[in-house]
Amino acid sequence: MLQYGAAAIAMPLIGCEKKQDDIYPSSLYFYNSSSYLTAPRLEQIIVETKKAFDNVGISFKRAEEIKTFPELSGLDILMIYSESQIVLSYLGSYGQFTLNEADYLVMKQSIPSLPYSNDEAKVHLGYIWTPGLIKETRTEKDIMPLFIATSIHEIAHGLGAPHTEPAEGCTDEVCKPKQFYMVGRTDYMESVFHPVTVEKMKAFIQKVQAIPKHKNKEEKGKLIYSLRDSSLDNVTHYTPFPEW
Repeated sequence: MLQYGAAAIAMPLIGCEKKQDDIYPSSLYFYNSSSYLTAPRLEQIIVETKKAFDNVGISFKRAEEIKTFPELSGLDILMIYSESQIVLSYLGSYGQFTLNEADYLVMKQSIPSLPYSNDEAKVHLGYIWTPGLIKETRTEKDIMPLFIATSIHEIAHGLGAPHTEPAEGCTDEVCKPKQFYMVGRTDYMESVFHPVTVEKMKAFIQKVQAIPKHKNKEEKGKLIYSLRDSSLDNVTHYTPFPEW
């Protein structure tokens, strides 16, 4: 269950300039089995997603489409775009990072060649149900922006970013943080990262990179999952004005 103890913070938005404190997680992979996502459309998702993270000083070593499944380690992230509804435990959801065991078994049935164990999937895999996402859009022109925003949203969860929510008691329209990727709704197209979200992602990445090298892959995976779970519980509360 999410805990809402994070302090409400109003800060300027992050700019897109590169800084000396840029941080480098591992690789970002994209596996597509969706008929809607043609090669140019998937490339657009990859380019815009990488740009969104580059702009806040988080630069993946590589971001690319894959046809065969690679070995995953560290903070490698694999996004899967599927025609099948895999996440059955959250029926209102068309995107998810970290699958529970039941959803993992559904994914294995949908993609028999998937080589990862349930524990590996919990650490590395994000998922988007493409028909469900398309149904959420009002017009054709909204589809690709929502694909991009949802991809960024789920990948950010993989990097320890929690949701962004209004501060307690802030209920007016101005309080709704629509401009931030990490709101838990579908209206975060053409968004930015809240600066506290960026701080939390970088802190999570640094904690993962500090895991002792003598730990084996299974031990590292359990530590990454635990660190991410703790980070995701720490919701970022948004205030529209510093004096709120």
